[in-house]
Amino acid sequence: MLAGTVLWPFRKIKQKRWTCMVLGLMVCFGVLQYYHGGAQWPIEYIEIRWRHSGAYEDSIPWARNSHGRPQTHVHIVEEHHEVIPFWVYVINAFGGRKATLIHVDAHNDLDYPEVVPSFPLGRHPQSDLELSALMQSNDQFIQSAIISQLINITYVIYPPWAANYTGVYQATLGLTTQHGRSQICACFLEQSPYCQTRDWRFPLNTSQIKLNECEQKWTHNHLELESAKAPGVLKSNEEWSINSDSSTPLILDIDEDYFGVHLPARNLTDARFSESQVKSIDELIQYTFCPASPNLELVIDRWFAEVIQHTRELCFEPSSSRLLEEVLADCSGPLFRIIHKGLREHFNTWLCDVDVMEVSTNLTKIFTSLKHHPEKLLALEKIGLCLTMAWSTHLYEPRMNLCLGHNLPGSSLVEEHVPDKNEVFLLATHLATIMLALPREPNIITICRSSRDGYTPRWLQSFIEDIILGLLKRVFNVTEQEIHYSSALAGGPGGWEQRMHAKT
Repeated sequence: MLAGTVLWPFRKIKQKRWTCMVLGLMVCFGVLQYYHGGAQWPIEYIEIRWRHSGAYEDSIPWARNSHGRPQTHVHIVEEHHEVIPFWVYVINAFGGRKATLIHVDAHNDLDYPEVVPSFPLGRHPQSDLELSALMQSNDQFIQSAIISQLINITYVIYPPWAANYTGVYQATLGLTTQHGRSQICACFLEQSPYCQTRDWRFPLNTSQIKLNECEQKWTHNHLELESAKAPGVLKSNEEWSINSDSSTPLILDIDEDYFGVHLPARNLTDARFSESQVKSIDELIQYTFCPASPNLELVIDRWFAEVIQHTRELCFEPSSSRLLEEVLADCSGPLFRIIHKGLREHFNTWLCDVDVMEVSTNLTKIFTSLKHHPEKLLALEKIGLCLTMAWSTHLYEPRMNLCLGHNLPGSSLVEEHVPDKNEVFLLATHLATIMLALPREPNIITICRSSRDGYTPRWLQSFIEDIILGLLKRVFNVTEQEIHYSSALAGGPGGWEQRMHAKT
């Protein structure tokens, strides 16, 4: 939450309790059927119950006539800044009119972008390079969209478990110069006599600056709401309800980490890896692998898994008459040859500028170390290797790393929260009610998995996505043909947890 945000009581929220209760029962029934039996949701049952409930008396929201309606395309991406090209496309289709953004997420994603040379300050991007400049990070894309005149008002909607403030403010973004560098600054005139910008000494923090130090340029409205109360604001609030005017674009953006956050590194710490072990392995992987194309992410990860399987077969299956130390001594030679052969064959497309003999030796030492028991190898295989960030990130230099995301236990400010089934059903209920509160269909829907970067619980990711897509199909009549999976998804359309079954 940005400093200077003022709390807002939202006394005019009018949400019928029985409406939420009926919808909750319907969603829970459907999810239970799906979760336990793999069957389709009982749509006829849900529609009958909804009709009998009397809610939204004029129509059944997910029984809208689909004849002649404009297509609402759904784009599924891996990291959140990858949504920017789709937003630009739909805004251009509306003649450049600024959009209203509904951003459902466990985090506000309002970090400041860097003022890079190709950044389109105060105007829409006009080239691929300018478009790329808006895609710097998974938590900076909203501010980038505001500065480039794509977004006019943002509704950030949090799950109940996220420890975030709710409020409303009008902010003005601008430019300031700090220590010879041009930076983005933000001012909240009604809440604070100061503005704020990134602290150049501690980039994760902000620092206060005087009003006259920020050249204010771009004003926008911003609300942060809790998911249970958001529908009343979106539908009924006198000042902040969404306009039904279809002449301006409406974007619905959903991050799957709305349902929960799990730090993948826990898979290693639970297997008794020390932080120093994790760090040394990760540094070696980043030093070694610089893939030449994004499709090699899964290829290199599979090679890594095969090496681990060879290690288990060669090094950790001693006979009763031999000590483990003897087996390890004997297996290091064959394992080195397997590793060296794979790296040498793919030197031009997989590797950074490294000595193949050196990195083969170091990888062999790691795998045959006595400290790495078979259960630790299994944990490494499950974590796998992935790109350090999305390939389309601005000025990205491709690297592979242990697929731990951006946050490590003990050194992360990100709140961790793993939901149980009952909470998943509750969050799905809130999400459905948010969709139903919109006065019109979104012009585009973007979904972010947040799996590679280490947020959404990976074993729940495909289940969460099925819930979201199921709701979109019911509420907005979205068809399978209107759902588009990015070619850059970590692990492919099936997700990271199912990546070993994906085609390469």
